[in-house]
Amino acid sequence: SNRPAEALYERGLNRKYFLPFVALIHTRFSNLALAAAADYRTLRPPNGAPAPPSAEACGAAEEGRVFAPRARGGFYHGASAGVSLRRAWGERLGSGAAPPPLQLEVGFGRQLRVARTAPGEAAWFEFAELCEARPGEPARGAPDFLALASAVRTVYLNGVPRLHVRQRNEARRLVLLVDALYEARCALHVAAEAPLAELLSPLLD
Repeated sequence: SNRPAEALYERGLNRKYFLPFVALIHTRFSNLALAAAADYRTLRPPNGAPAPPSAEACGAAEEGRVFAPRARGGFYHGASAGVSLRRAWGERLGSGAAPPPLQLEVGFGRQLRVARTAPGEAAWFEFAELCEARPGEPARGAPDFLALASAVRTVYLNGVPRLHVRQRNEARRLVLLVDALYEARCALHVAAEAPLAELLSPLLD
């Protein structure tokens, strides 16, 4: 886990019913804190580092267990973040016509519309479309994000704000979205108001 057992499902609904599971973790498992000064997930590979193996090379191991190399995304923050993201999107679009919108089946009679698409199975969303509750529309959740991750290879997400205490639901949806895209090996390009380390910091204080 990326959190200690005592912090799992913190402030969750009816958390008292979850606490016996926390006690069980301490009873049945050894708990080790793997703390480090650097978050290695955020570091770029050094110059001269070997390139990730190709899908063809990975496929030589065993048929049916092919993992394509993970595409690299991008993170832009500050006043010019939206401009930088739109520039990257424009490069993705090129001079040709954009592919038609997508209508994804989510389940339970619901759909997710991908209005803006680009060649190479790419999609553009505003933060509010995926992470905020919008009048007259169902709130998005894990099923929506899993459907999206299975249909595209790259997502461009614009307008991510610095999330505050009253935006816990929006923060949870953002985390679910990132998790779904990560697990599906999708690239994510983000334009945000604040640096990555500060986006959720008001919620963690």
